Amino acid sequence: LLLCTGAGFSADSGLAVYNDIAKVPAYANRQLSYRDICQPHFLDSDPDLFYGFWGGCFNDYRKTQPHEGYHIVATWRDSKNSTDAADRIRRHIQASNETSEYKLNAEAYNVDPHYCAGSFFAYTS
Repeated sequence: LLLCTGAGFSADSGLAVYNDIAKVPAYANRQLSYRDICQPHFLDSDPDLFYGFWGGCFNDYRKTQPHEGYHIVATWRDSKNSTDAADRIRRHIQASNETSEYKLNAEAYNVDPHYCAGSFFAYTS
């Protein structure tokens, strides 16, 4: 099962959509839009802008409580993950994470690890 959502799915939780995410005085004063701020050159030319913007987005996602739609999707995910095949996939991913330098540290990011691996993935923009 593949579920694709857009920014509107997260907006129902109170997160800004792309059209509004950069509408804050600091960016408006510099006449920067979301599209402008997303340019990777800011990592070198203006790291404060780059990290400020992406850090703000990251923090917004961490502190926002999901709406009921996320719980519905989690129910679908859990029903799809209740098979032996899903358990084998989770064990394989877990073993890969243990041997990789790019481990998924769910606790460090305050993420429910059940949202991270299985035969059903729930991603939103």
